[in-house]
Amino acid sequence: MESTPTPVAVQKAQAVLDDTIPTKFTVSLGIFLLSLFAVSFPALSKRAKFLRIPSIVFFLGKHFGTGVILSTAFVHLLPDAFKQLQSRWTGFIMCVAAVVISRVR
Repeated sequence: MESTPTPVAVQKAQAVLDDTIPTKFTVSLGIFLLSLFAVSFPALSKRAKFLRIPSIVFFLGKHFGTGVILSTAFVHLLPDAFKQLQSRWTGFIMCVAAVVISRVR
């Protein structure tokens, strides 16, 4: 049985939504500013002498960031890929692809 919300429930929900909007805006602004600083830090560190970091730290940071981005993409694509791999033709296609790759190489 479906019930319609009462006007009091709607008003309470709107009040909660109105209370969370400033918090959401503040958090979004903080994330934007932190991201802006993190993205512009490599360019700033090349120009300012006091911000210089050792090249090995910069190298490791770049590769760590790349790993984070790749792993995030993998985790988000994994459920869809798993569903697609449940097809009955998947094994055949994978075998043909392996043979083609081995022949090309």
